[in-house]
Amino acid sequence: MKRITTIIAAFAACAALTACSSTPQNSDVSVSQNTDTFAGLKLKRAGITDRVVFNTLDELERSSHIAVVGTFINDAEQEVDYEYDPYFKKDIIVDINSANTIEVTKVLMGDVNVGDELKIDQNYGIVDGELITFSELTPMQKGDEWVFFLRKVAKSDHYICTAESDSRFPTKSSASKNGIMPLAEGAELGVYNEADFNDGIYKEIVEKYDV
Repeated sequence: MKRITTIIAAFAACAALTACSSTPQNSDVSVSQNTDTFAGLKLKRAGITDRVVFNTLDELERSSHIAVVGTFINDAEQEVDYEYDPYFKKDIIVDINSANTIEVTKVLMGDVNVGDELKIDQNYGIVDGELITFSELTPMQKGDEWVFFLRKVAKSDHYICTAESDSRFPTKSSASKNGIMPLAEGAELGVYNEADFNDGIYKEIVEKYDV
């Protein structure tokens, strides 16, 4: 298996210009994300990761290790795993994951402090002009602020959103300020499709935590 690690902002810029080779290449160049990062890309929904569905904030809190308000402070880094497929006679993608870092600005629950930096994983990446995603959530863009309900990844110092779109929400002030995502109809809500946004839990969060 071949694993390629890249900085998403650099990969996206290359893909948008349609000048990248289709052969996987190793890149370690960081370019800050901006509103054009996803321009020109095609969205490929590759399925949704299995997860528990939550109906109330209480259910979500009981299944989360921590809950915080945080801001992404880096460009996301992606890892793409390839395996050679004898039928297609080329390397094909078998797994794709992106990681970013948030700085905690407010603690809602759990053993964490303001100022802590947490690594967040999400199942998406950009390859050959396509944003390939297994996630209901829009990509992790530098400078975006969200309310996060998180679980620790087993045998790792990384976290994941407890239940995809049931566990990451905009703050009252961030919805209109977060990065542009042209491939999503509910970008200000952090989801590709507005129907995936859990409005019931969101209202409970705003009422309880005033965020």
